[in-house]
This record gives sequence, C-alpha cells and structure tokens, in this order.
Amino acid sequence: MSACSTVLSILMLAGIAAPGDSASEYRIAGIEPVVTPYHFRNLMDQLGLSEQDSDTAAVLMDDYAQDMRQVLVELASQRDSDRERLDAAIDGRIRVSPEELRSIRISMRTAVVPSWDVADGKLADLVEWATLISPLPASTQQTAVGDFYRQVFLRESSRDGMVDLHRLLDRALAEELTGMTREEIAPALFAWTREASLFAKRDAWTVRQHRLDDDLAALRNQPEVRITLQQEAAHGWLRRIAILDDGAQAVAVVVETKLGPGPAAAWKRRVRGACFPNVSGRIDAEVASQWVMRNGDTSQQQAALDCLAQQAANLEALRAEATNLLRQGRAIGIDLAHESASKVSDATSLRMKFLRNSGERSVLIQEMLDCVQGSLSEGQRAAIRRVLITGG
Repeated sequence: MSACSTVLSILMLAGIAAPGDSASEYRIAGIEPVVTPYHFRNLMDQLGLSEQDSDTAAVLMDDYAQDMRQVLVELASQRDSDRERLDAAIDGRIRVSPEELRSIRISMRTAVVPSWDVADGKLADLVEWATLISPLPASTQQTAVGDFYRQVFLRESSRDGMVDLHRLLDRALAEELTGMTREEIAPALFAWTREASLFAKRDAWTVRQHRLDDDLAALRNQPEVRITLQQEAAHGWLRRIAILDDGAQAVAVVVETKLGPGPAAAWKRRVRGACFPNVSGRIDAEVASQWVMRNGDTSQQQAALDCLAQQAANLEALRAEATNLLRQGRAIGIDLAHESASKVSDATSLRMKFLRNSGERSVLIQEMLDCVQGSLSEGQRAAIRRVLITGG
C-alpha cells in the first residue's frame, strides 16, 4: 500500500468526515476551495512522499476536516440567524427600515467571506507541509502543486470557463472515446495542463470575488457597477476559453485521426456543454427517456429513442447558435445570460437574438418531452414528474 493510500485508509478508519465525502455541501454553501483526501493523496504521490509521512498526513487531514466542518457549521448558524430576522421582517413580526432589510440580505451574502480565509489558509498549510518534506527538486514540486491546484479549483462544468479538461476526458473515454486510452490523448493536453496549472488558483479566487461583488451590487441596486464587473470578468473568461479551445481542439485532432469525425464532434459537444451549461445541460426529455429505458415496454423505449433522435439535430443547431452568441457577447464585455445585459445598449441586438434562441430552445425541449411521454400511461407520466421534481 502506498503512503497516500495509507493516509486515506487511516482517515476512513478514524471516521473523519473529510470535505471530500460531501464536497458539494461546502460548495453549495459557498465555501471554497475544498481539498478532498483524493486531491491530497495525488499531491503526495507526485511529491514523492514516503510511507513514513502517512501518519503526519493523516493528522493534517484530520485537522483540515475538523476545521472545515466547523466553518460550515458556523456559516449555517450565521445564515439561519439572518434568515430568521429576514423572515420576521417580511412577515411583519418585526419592523425594519428598507436600509436595515438590505443590510440583513447583505449580511447573509457576506457571511461566507471568513470561511474563505480559513479555506485558503488551510490549503496553504497542506501545500507548505507537503513541499517542505518532498525530496524532489523545486521544478518538479512546482509542477505537482500546479496540478494539485488544477484539481482543487477547476470543475467539470462552469459558465466562468473554470473547466478541467482532464475530468471531461475521463468521462469521454468511458463514452464517446471508447477504444482510446488516456496515454494516447495525454500529449495533446500537455499545453493546456501547463496553462491551467498556472491560472487555476488565481482565476478561481478572482471569480469567487467577482460573484460576491456582483451579488452585493445587485442588493445595493448598482446596475452600473454590475456592468463594469461584467466587463472585467469578460477579460478572464476570454483568456480561459481561448486556452480551453486550443486544448479541446488538440484532443479532437487526435480523436479524429484514431476514431473518425463522429467521436471528435461528440468530444467537442462535451466541452461546449461544460463551458456553457446554461445552454447545453441535460434536458427533461433525456431524463424521461432514461426512465422509460428502465421501466417502459419495448415499444415505449423505441418511441422515446425516436423522439430524441428526430429533434437532436435541431436542438444541436440551436445550442451551437446560442454558444456563438454568448461568445460574441463576452467579446464586447457582457454575459448575455446575465440580467445586467439588458442595461448595455451595445448588447441589445445580440441579447434579442439570444432571447429568441432561448425561447425556441424552450419550445423544442418541451416538445421533445411531450413526445417521449406520448405513449405512456398517466401513472408512468406521474412517475416521471416525480423524478424531474426530486431529481431522484
């Protein structure tokens, strides 16, 4: 057993609720970054740490988990207190001025900031300890830490362009790229990986602060500030997307050479969906179709597949158009899907096209859902509605 596997085993035996066990819980609360045992194990492996370091690493992760859990508890307590006061004000149980009401809302939003300081500090502590005892040269350590930051800060899906192509590749290899290995594709991602390792932490902190600033500007009714923030955010987004485009295209070239244009196009669609989740996310018709595949009869299953196939090209065309419009919007400094876009006169034409596209997509997506459910009984449709509502 490797030193890092030992670390993870010790954590599990000790019953420690490490953030990795419920990382989404922290992120939903707005607490980031979150280091999982998996991330730390990879860092230790890349830094060449030994079996003898496992006990110390386990203690560090124990402390990390305890501190992060405490941060989550304190944040929830603070927000509950603010929310109780807000509800009382809205219900008329207490009297507050409009300015006091705004202050409560701002307090609920800014309550997360102290948790960022803790999360950032704990992350730095883990990296400092691991690099101090690493036997590897500084250049190798720098590469390992950069890769660690990529894993911690980038996501599988992000409208901010904070997307990890390695995570997308792992899923793609199990689906559209079957027949290829990571070793065949890895060289194509070398340049993107190097760039992502350099910008991951810096850009994640910038995006985190931007979201907060934008929310506060909305609460303070400062539309001009929100427009300025959008323009500032566009610079980073354009840079990240350009790097992502190059990395995705490099992979597509390798894939097309080995598997042909179909799998290469499927890979590009996966990347687009990750970068534009508000346009290319999974639709209700697909969820319903999956339910039918598990529970319907043969004729119902075939009908569901036909419904998706018949409109796939039309939906793809609308998504491609929406993506292109969003890119054009960012090029002039605005996110067309953001509510502040309506305040920018230069974006009016693009925004109207985007809104029309959104309407057409909504109609088509509903038609696809209606088609999938066309041959089902009322009981089956009710079951699908429950799945769509609960996500289960």
